[in-house]
Amino acid sequence: MKKVFGQTVRDIKREVNKKVLKVPSIEQKVLDATSNEPWGPHGTLLADIAQASRN
Repeated sequence: MKKVFGQTVRDIKREVNKKVLKVPSIEQKVLDATSNEPWGPHGTLLADIAQASRN
């Protein structure tokens, strides 16, 4: 993935979501889990989403 100012584009988008758009952390986790990345979501990410949906 192309680096921009030492960060990946995905990391920059995540920071914009968090600070500018005020996207809640669980919503950001869902966005990360359902992204078009060629690899699947990490087990920890899925566990966090499952725990939040249970609560």
